[in-house]
Amino acid sequence: FVEYDRSVGGVRLQGAVRLRLSSRISSNGVGCVPPEEPVVTLSRETRAYFGLDPKGSSEDESEHKYPPSLKALLSGVRGSLKRGRVGPYPLANLECRILDVDSELSNSPETLPGAMRAAA
Repeated sequence: FVEYDRSVGGVRLQGAVRLRLSSRISSNGVGCVPPEEPVVTLSRETRAYFGLDPKGSSEDESEHKYPPSLKALLSGVRGSLKRGRVGPYPLANLECRILDVDSELSNSPETLPGAMRAAA
């Protein structure tokens, strides 16, 4: 888990996210692979946490119907992948699976989106 727990302007933001990064490059013998945007997917547990059908698929849904806290989490993960680990070099050819999320603020719709984005 990556946990974020801070107070900003008297408001507590707390959230934890567990991610798994894996390569999207197949080992079919190709010497050079062009960079592709990372793909972010949701586990069953993550889907259930945000009130989505655990057996559903992100490909079958439109993100604009997601709750604000899930949109914020996805935005935070994608932003982190685009900023990269070292300097301004974005990560490419990866799948980032959001395995699990947790927050003590799950009943607080005003602060949960900020906490999820920051934890990512």
